[in-house]
Amino acid sequence: MRKKGLRIIAACMALALTVADVGSGTGCWNPLTVNAAEAESPQAENTLELGQMESTEVTFGDAEDWDAWDNTLRATFEGDSQPVAAKSELSFRMVISETAWNSMGSDGYIKLQAVFFQTENDWDTVEKLGWPMYQASNFQKTADGAYSTEVKMPFESNLGNFQSLLLQGVGAKFQGKVTFSDVLLNRAELVEENVEITETPKVTPDNATLDHMAAQVKLVDAEASDPTKALAAYLMGLQESNQVLFGHQNFAFKSVCDNGITSDAKDVTGADPALFGIDTLALAGCEVGKSTRQEALDASIAASVKAYEGGALVTLSCHMPNFTNAKITATGDAAYPYDFTKCDFTESKDLTPCADYILEGGQYNPQFNAYLDIIVDYAKALQEKDIPVLFRPFHENSGGWFWWGTSTSVESYHAIWRYMVNYLEDQGVHNFLYVYSPNGPISSKEEYLDRYPGDAYVDVLAFDYYDDYADANVYTGDTFFENLAQSCQVVADLAREKHKIPAIAETGIRITGAGKDSLMASGNPTTGHDWYNKVLDTAAANDIPYFLLWANFDKSNFFVPYKTSDTMGHEMINEFISFYNNEKSIFGNGTNFYGEGGAASKAGQVSLSGYSTEISGYMIAPKNYAVIKEACELKACVRNASEDQVKFVVKASENAEEITISTQKDGNIYTGTLTAEILQKLGKTSTGMITLIAGEQEFGKASFINFNKDMDVLAKGVFENFEYYYGNDALLQSKYGAHNSAANCSASLNLNNQEKAEGDYSGAFNYVLSYKGSEVWTGGLGRVFDSDKTDLSSYNAVSMWVKPDGNGQKMVIQLNDDYEAYLTEFVKGTKAQYVTIPFSSFKKKGSGDESVDASNVTSFKLWCNSVPENYNGQKDENGNYVVEGTILFDDMKAVKISDADLAKVNEQGLIVSDAPLTNLLDQNQGGNQNQGGNQNQGGNQNQGGNQNQNGNQNQGGDQNQSTAKAPGKISFTSVKRQSKTSQKAVLKWKKASDASGYEIYMKTGKNGKYNLVKTIKGNSTVTFTTAKLKKDTTYYFKIRGYQTVSGKTAYGDYSVEKKITIVSAPKKVSLTSVKKQSKSPRKAVLKWKKAANATGYQIYMKTGKKGKYKLLKTIKKKSTTSYTTKKLKKNTKYYFKIRSYKTISGTTAYGKYSKVKSITIK
Repeated sequence: MRKKGLRIIAACMALALTVADVGSGTGCWNPLTVNAAEAESPQAENTLELGQMESTEVTFGDAEDWDAWDNTLRATFEGDSQPVAAKSELSFRMVISETAWNSMGSDGYIKLQAVFFQTENDWDTVEKLGWPMYQASNFQKTADGAYSTEVKMPFESNLGNFQSLLLQGVGAKFQGKVTFSDVLLNRAELVEENVEITETPKVTPDNATLDHMAAQVKLVDAEASDPTKALAAYLMGLQESNQVLFGHQNFAFKSVCDNGITSDAKDVTGADPALFGIDTLALAGCEVGKSTRQEALDASIAASVKAYEGGALVTLSCHMPNFTNAKITATGDAAYPYDFTKCDFTESKDLTPCADYILEGGQYNPQFNAYLDIIVDYAKALQEKDIPVLFRPFHENSGGWFWWGTSTSVESYHAIWRYMVNYLEDQGVHNFLYVYSPNGPISSKEEYLDRYPGDAYVDVLAFDYYDDYADANVYTGDTFFENLAQSCQVVADLAREKHKIPAIAETGIRITGAGKDSLMASGNPTTGHDWYNKVLDTAAANDIPYFLLWANFDKSNFFVPYKTSDTMGHEMINEFISFYNNEKSIFGNGTNFYGEGGAASKAGQVSLSGYSTEISGYMIAPKNYAVIKEACELKACVRNASEDQVKFVVKASENAEEITISTQKDGNIYTGTLTAEILQKLGKTSTGMITLIAGEQEFGKASFINFNKDMDVLAKGVFENFEYYYGNDALLQSKYGAHNSAANCSASLNLNNQEKAEGDYSGAFNYVLSYKGSEVWTGGLGRVFDSDKTDLSSYNAVSMWVKPDGNGQKMVIQLNDDYEAYLTEFVKGTKAQYVTIPFSSFKKKGSGDESVDASNVTSFKLWCNSVPENYNGQKDENGNYVVEGTILFDDMKAVKISDADLAKVNEQGLIVSDAPLTNLLDQNQGGNQNQGGNQNQGGNQNQGGNQNQNGNQNQGGDQNQSTAKAPGKISFTSVKRQSKTSQKAVLKWKKASDASGYEIYMKTGKNGKYNLVKTIKGNSTVTFTTAKLKKDTTYYFKIRGYQTVSGKTAYGDYSVEKKITIVSAPKKVSLTSVKKQSKSPRKAVLKWKKAANATGYQIYMKTGKKGKYKLLKTIKKKSTTSYTTKKLKKNTKYYFKIRSYKTISGTTAYGKYSKVKSITIK
């Protein structure tokens, strides 16, 4: 249990990470699986030898328990009563017996902390280093039969006096003792890490103006309390006043200065933050250090009231545990049936499938409800005190690190969000504004809305985005602020369109390159760059009314500078005081929300309407990928609708016939019956879908349903062959999840039918890396193996066919999120070959020589990191390298190869060959026997399967023909780019019922010759995506059908010819100035730099901050770099932006908009 005054000064050892570990930081003891054997020691001034000590003996259960003192590993060492400098290092070997090692199994672990006492037995002044976690795989067997591992733990801050050291450990599923041997303290030179405070906080605070409060608001909750609707109107008003609320997580109970008695912001400036962030980890017990539900709830309510009394508004975030997790235990108490006090941040990162089992009737619905009841009790306690709450659940959902993230389907995410809102309202919670907050950066509205729950369920459009430093010595903040501004602009524009409130829900500085998820005590690359004012200015310029920094848990995990004495403080303390003094920043002493004359008192002047009176709903069952082979019940929740307004629409595939199923109503639950007759009509398919319609609106969809057949699955040992997706990119992408990328980087996976090792498809890993300075990454696309297919100990390698792109970036094949092999050297070439990677070549990140355990391979992922020295491209106008590439993969599987082949491994740990190496198990894996269900597609082996899928069981009687007949002319409907920036074209045509398949022809340029590029077997496929085409080139296409009977083929006439030009976007325009014309001060003169490859420019203007941009002028000469407006209105502010365009063969592509510049005509 945490003690008052406790300071923890090192999170754990620094590791060289291949990819960024993203997601919010917390104050709970996080189990970080690490091994620091290769960590670099500091340059020690001297070394203190502390000797060897055997710990107490323990028996750990299934869950760790720091409060069970008598069942913790403990060993005490005497200190030397001398100071310890930052960058010193504690190192030792941890040794256990073979019996103890065996007791850990595959999921047991030991978690350590080093407790340094400055005064004997005085827990109020201890310093802690922690908390690395060690599993059985982290230990190496020694010559005497024991198991050991090296531990190195760095100091991040100075320690005043080293009296004694307690090495303490907890864990799970471990039994025995630990010997701590060769315990050394390597001392670094003692250097002052703090700075003198030279800035003086302003005496009179800047108060939020109430002049622009909205007169009317439309919220999720039509019954929102008066303070809640006033809060919405208030935040909308701040957008107009150019003022921004400063928020800080946990400040009412966590701080560096005195562990939460005083916030660090108040200690530094004299004022608390304007926004108090608290998480359900506090409500449930973890972050407030309480062991019962009521104690935790009382402490959380007290902290929120304390913040309220200091003028702060309240926001509640949610790190909900995965409700399947064993740490959630039944209490036997009907009122509070489940205990969540043992849950911490770790359980939110448990990716066990959960979302589909927590809705009405689901196995874990009682646990979900019990957790929501904690939120209800907290909310209603504040509601009684007229305290509204900005409620931010299921955040950072566009990443893959939380269970509600990309491992949960979009439809399931919508359903659990909507269920939660309905539940809270039904329980009488009416003081919440609902905040939607995916992770940034945000590059487009489409990206932001990808998992958006809907206007009826969201009040605030926000995002989380951190300034991460993979290199602790290089400042890359300029890129961060460019991306932050773009993200703010996208979200603010969307908020205006939807009449919502925009926000930066969570941000901060993280020095990940030093193994930190926060600032460092000293040596931050951001020091001297005025970071806090830049965030403020960016928010204000884009009408963002608040932003929040994450918590100051202690001196090793903090986001706001702190004082160390009346005259000294953290190295960024003066920049923070300057931020406080900025007239645009609002702290708790200036919110002007509560009390007489505050915004809350003006609620009567605000008109309220709400979405909760309108039709809304979600699908309960079935879910994506369901197997339906017999009649079943369809189920949904719909509000404010009548029985005749709700129906289910069933289809065998996207373009198949719609079958409508009526519903029966029971309260808000609607059910329909999928009968045996309907199933027979649907036939066998794996691309079925069921859509929920209410009041002619779609409220949910279950996709890729397997009607009348089992789901096609990969055989054990097959990583991927890309034949199990029925040619459907959407199905492939739903299985592989969303990319995890650095700013301006991205990755995607799609099927490629042009180049492959076998079958019909390979997988194209497409990536974009944009960087200057520090390393960037993209990817994280992969699959999780079924639990019965993870033991690959009968194999010794992974084989795959790879076609590299020649870019030579760091292509990573990752197993189990931790073990990696690198194809960097191989992808410098362009020749397609087989790459075989022995399991011994998959090394754990940061460990140096530890290899993956082949008996427990649970997942694989694809990543790509930047390697600037391997890339021959040019920098863009902003100094970034932008690398775009596509690497093809196919026939990825586990194999057992001979010792002779294993001996062929090269320096990179790979075996490269033109043909696959001999698999000694010779199981013909890789999908060749089944090809992923494609037997039922396109008539490959069982045309009837595809005929049933579309309801065409006879196909016009052609099966009875004895000779082939030429099918009719194909109706070629369209050819378009796959996306605005893609170099691929998508062709679509209408199905020909008398055809056996189609042939697609392409030529390059008007005078080129047509070549056959694809033969499509089966008449149900009516779309085709080309390989990557050349930029700024025109392509022509035509299609014809064919019919094959008894081995003879007849061809139909060619379709009409259609063309497409792949025009690359010109460079972004640099708008250099907007000034008044000297001769006519009511005219504005715009000047810009010539954009490379542009045909001309478009100039856009808006009038006033709330105006809409309109096209003002199209410049048709690329050499023109200035424009003078017509006379403008007096006393009006105008905003301008420019974009370039390029036109080839009648097709136009547009560059990115320039930065906005404004001018006021007086």
